[in-house]
Amino acid sequence: MVVHLHEPFSPTERRLAADEKGAARVREFHHYLFDNTLDALLQRIHEGTGIEFRGAIAHVDVQTGSILKTLTTHPEVDLFLLGKGLPALGVPVNDHLQATTTTMSGGNEATRR
Repeated sequence: MVVHLHEPFSPTERRLAADEKGAARVREFHHYLFDNTLDALLQRIHEGTGIEFRGAIAHVDVQTGSILKTLTTHPEVDLFLLGKGLPALGVPVNDHLQATTTTMSGGNEATRR
C-alpha cells in the first residue's frame, strides 16, 4: 500500500526546509511522526481489512513537500526514487531506501543506499 501526501508541510516547515540544516530537522520530524504512529495505523488497517502489514518506510521530499509512505506484507521494503529519464540510459535511480522491520513496535531500521 502506498500513501502519498502532497505538500503536507506547514508554512513554518517550508521555511525551515529552505536550508540544509532545517531540511534535516523537517525530515527527522516527519520520520519521528511516522515511526511513532505506525503501530496504530497498522492496527487500524488490520482491523478494517484483515491485512497485516509487516514492513513500512517513509520518504520525505523537502524540495517538493511530499511524503511517500509505503507499507508491505513483507518485513523488508525497498523504495527506489527515480529521476528524470535519460534517452540513452533509461530512468536513473536517484536514491534507494531500504527498511527492515523485526517487529513493528521495535520501529523501522531504514538505510539509504
